[in-house]
Amino acid sequence: MAITKVNDVLQFTNEAGTREYAEIISTVAIDPATGNVQGSTASTGATVAVASSATAVTIKAANALRIGLTIANDSTSILYILLGAGTVSATNYTYALPAKGTTAADRTITGFTGIVTGIWATANGSALVTELT
Repeated sequence: MAITKVNDVLQFTNEAGTREYAEIISTVAIDPATGNVQGSTASTGATVAVASSATAVTIKAANALRIGLTIANDSTSILYILLGAGTVSATNYTYALPAKGTTAADRTITGFTGIVTGIWATANGSALVTELT
């Protein structure tokens, strides 16, 4: 069976010889190494400690294979997190994690594969970052 794509519509002829159409609602990425649909489930969780800083630091580099990310603020100071490009600060951030706070399991960052940066109100402690792939 041949399938052709015209704009966002797939066209094909079924076994009975009738032409059918299917609209593309969403696309998924396939991991070429495993053949698995990316974003379906995670099989690996890697945790690293990122030293606190009063200047912007990379919490996690961009990763196209990322499924989820959890950040625990193991500091006595607020950690400001910025998802994506820009300069993180106390006035430009996505999340403000309180001292000893976390992006709790029910708030794991999903669907975002770009760079994550952070800055602490004062430098002490670290961020424990778990990336799910």
